[in-house]
Amino acid sequence: MESHRYSAAVIAVCTGGVWVKHELTYSVDTYPELPRVAVDEEIRCAVSLWAAASPRLRFQHVQNSEDADIRIAFLGGDHDDGMSFDGRGMVVAHAFRPPNGRIHFDIAEPWTIRCHEGTNTLLMCV
Repeated sequence: MESHRYSAAVIAVCTGGVWVKHELTYSVDTYPELPRVAVDEEIRCAVSLWAAASPRLRFQHVQNSEDADIRIAFLGGDHDDGMSFDGRGMVVAHAFRPPNGRIHFDIAEPWTIRCHEGTNTLLMCV
């Protein structure tokens, strides 16, 4: 099995919206086949980097996705948002501009934690 190269990954991001508030909540709806606590920690680290880059924004994790401004999910194939994933390789994630707040990662990728092999969860979340 070849290692996954980040330079070959294409991240599709829909841009253009702005948040009208400065305190945002986020949730993780679905997970890859990794320990949830490890994925949550990588996402918490990524969110901390977002906050450092955008000092006016603050982020708080919430359990209930219905209460979250940003909803993170690891999904595969056609997942009913009009932006199907292609399986392993190429498109690894896409996001929707505010106020939609959905961030989707392709569950077919070989997600890893603190590893240079596969698709590094922290790097892709940042």
